[in-house]
Amino acid sequence: KGDDAPAGKRVDIYRLADYKTTDSSARIIDSTVTLNDSIIIPFEQMVSYNKHTHTFTVTERMASRLNDTEEDPIHSTAFAVTVDQQVIYTGYFWAGYSSATCDWVTIDPLNYNGRNKLEVSLGYPWPFEEVPDRRNDKRILEVFRSHGKLEEWGN
Repeated sequence: KGDDAPAGKRVDIYRLADYKTTDSSARIIDSTVTLNDSIIIPFEQMVSYNKHTHTFTVTERMASRLNDTEEDPIHSTAFAVTVDQQVIYTGYFWAGYSSATCDWVTIDPLNYNGRNKLEVSLGYPWPFEEVPDRRNDKRILEVFRSHGKLEEWGN
C-alpha cells in the first residue's frame, strides 16, 4: 500500500484473543497478536477522535457499557486499535483506581474526567519513554477525517 491508497473505512477497538509480552513487561509484541471476534468499541460507537488530546469520544451507550464493571469488568483487558482489522497499536484498558503501574499504552475505561471520553496514554500512571507513540497514526486520522469525526484542535 502506497500513500495513495484509499483511506481505511473504519477504526475499531478489538479485544485481543492472544498475545505475548516482552520479558517482565506489559509491552505487547505486535507480531504475536491475534484479534478476538468481539469488537469492544465499534466505529459506529465512536463520536470523534481528538488528535491533540489523543481522546476517543464514544456514545453514552458505549460509555455506560464500559463503566458497567459488574457485567464485564474491562480493567486490564488487552486491546488493539485497528483500521479495517489491521492492528495499528495495542494497549490495555487500565482503570484509574489501579495501584499497579503499566508500561504500555493504556485507556482508562472509567475516565473520570468525562464519562464518554477515552484518553489514550503512553503508560500508567505516568508516560513511559520506551512506549512507541502510534496514537496519531496517519491511517487512524485519515479514517476519522474522511468521516468528519476528527477534531483537529486542542481543548
